[in-house]
Amino acid sequence: MQPKINWIDNLRGIACLMVVMIHTTTWYITNAHSVSR
Repeated sequence: MQPKINWIDNLRGIACLMVVMIHTTTWYITNAHSVSR
């Protein structure tokens, strides 16, 4: 049971990291597009 919980925690961590990266990329693209003249 421990390995399964560890696998779920790893999957959750990867999902959170992907969400943060996607949000950062979207904000960066929007900010660059807004700043670009």
